[in-house]
Amino acid sequence: MIEDILKQVGGASGLGDKAAPLVQMLMQHLGKSGADPQALIAQLGQAGLGDQLQSWIGTGANQPINGDQAEQALGSDFIQNAASQLGLSPDQVKQASAEALPAVVDKATPNGQADDMISGLMGALGGGGDLGAMAKGLLGNLGG
Repeated sequence: MIEDILKQVGGASGLGDKAAPLVQMLMQHLGKSGADPQALIAQLGQAGLGDQLQSWIGTGANQPINGDQAEQALGSDFIQNAASQLGLSPDQVKQASAEALPAVVDKATPNGQADDMISGLMGALGGGGDLGAMAKGLLGNLGG
């Protein structure tokens, strides 16, 4: 799962080795809704991404979003913090997040079920909310 997302984000955005930490930050940010996928769905719906979200969860083609929509969904604080931590411009983070967000939600819901989303995100990171375990899981997945 992670490898596919990293290839998509890294290739489309030109982030190179910064794609992995950005995707990790994005997945952690999405996982903050806890075990309630409806909270995450509501968050993305409030950002005006209801139709796109349904396409990401479903088994069909994913509808794209732009950088501004990604910022609405994730919040400007996330964009600014990620840019600062990774040494990127906010526009780079917005564009990469626009590439990553549909892929992350899609891969976290392989059966087209929103109820599996949070556990899918946490499982992909290799931990149940423990940041160290998540990082280790992500790095382990990248290596092999």
